[in-house]
Amino acid sequence: EQRVIGREQFDPLTSTRTFTLQMSDIAELNFLPRLIKTFSVEAPGVRIKTVEIDRAQAESALMAGAVDLLVGYFPNLKAAGVYQQRLFEHRYTCIVRRDHPRIGRSLDLESLGQEWHVVVKPEGRTVDVVDDALKQRGLARPALIVTPHYMAVPFIVGSSDLISIVPVSMAEAFEQGGGDIRRVELPFPSPCYVIRQHWHERSHDDPGCRWLRETIARLFSGA
Repeated sequence: EQRVIGREQFDPLTSTRTFTLQMSDIAELNFLPRLIKTFSVEAPGVRIKTVEIDRAQAESALMAGAVDLLVGYFPNLKAAGVYQQRLFEHRYTCIVRRDHPRIGRSLDLESLGQEWHVVVKPEGRTVDVVDDALKQRGLARPALIVTPHYMAVPFIVGSSDLISIVPVSMAEAFEQGGGDIRRVELPFPSPCYVIRQHWHERSHDDPGCRWLRETIARLFSGA
């Protein structure tokens, strides 16, 4: 009984608990700045540890309790006992070097299929909505560089004639960071994917985990 009562107690203002979140580099860019700002006021002692586990192992890590929460795009996560909550949709845009010699203010399908691309392929992801959308239009991205990470993309694009299709939120962050890149809208309606938070039933009633999920939902639902 003492163990159950103790487990039910969580005060964000005094807690020094560390939560482990599985998220990609793009999720870190989207989530961590706002979480840090909120935690500094509401939970100054709470810590966040992020890990990037192979997507094929993410489900088992969640079920084993190695992570408290998965945040991101996990379309293949179907295990029993795993909860999920929709947060927001990601849409895509194209980024190019500011003085790109061939791409001006707009981008047509022909150019999109001719220019060399930096293509981001996260480890273990088998569904790619961008490739699917291009395939429907008889196109494919000529990939000169394929990387599992987004963070190198603006530096590569800003110092070359390569282009890249990235989530809008990331393109905005790259632009605000003062890099030598600019956005160009895609020449077709942007595909989108849904960002969700996922947790296992073992932590469903854990007060600290519940507080974390509610905080994330409050900050990011509909963002």
